[in-house]
Amino acid sequence: MPVGDCYDGIIFVATRSGLLADMTMCDRGYGTWQSVWRLRQLRPFGIGRYRLRVEILMDEGSPSGGWPVRYIFEQQRVEDPRNERDPLEEHWTDDGQDTEAEVIFGERLRRRIGRKI
Repeated sequence: MPVGDCYDGIIFVATRSGLLADMTMCDRGYGTWQSVWRLRQLRPFGIGRYRLRVEILMDEGSPSGGWPVRYIFEQQRVEDPRNERDPLEEHWTDDGQDTEAEVIFGERLRRRIGRKI
């Protein structure tokens, strides 16, 4: 598969998952794609956000052998409840990865662009 088809598959799966591209961070030539931050409510209270970052490892793949794809769902949260209404960029702290979202995205991506046996 050409690398362009792989990139199109990434876009297809990501946008079908409800994510919007951050066009300043997406580059088809380098094989990178990143979504904008999406807000979410955290339980029992709080606010968080997440985004998807994807990279096609072009140095490690080929059209005949396939393209390895690396992806991560990053999470951040506002820890101080006083800043939840209108948080500034410095109020956000890292909150690890969303491994459940990564598994779901990976399975969808595999079904879309994975090798057909």
